[in-house]
Amino acid sequence: MISKKSHTTLVQLGFSPLEIANRLRHGRVTTTIKTYCHPSMDAQERIAYRLSALEKDGESRDTKSGSKDTDEKDSGEE
Repeated sequence: MISKKSHTTLVQLGFSPLEIANRLRHGRVTTTIKTYCHPSMDAQERIAYRLSALEKDGESRDTKSGSKDTDEKDSGEE
């Protein structure tokens, strides 16, 4: 039998709570979430890192599209 700690590891590895609930035969996925899905500092840091990366990606796309629009306007005026 796999220990509770192992199921917590499954969550950290990216398995969905629904998959784990089915494996454990929990009647409700909320039981699994309350038992095995504890927010950790590592998880919070990963979320912050991903959000930061998304913001930077969005800013770089805005910058690139802004310069592209300027280039197209300049070439059209000649």
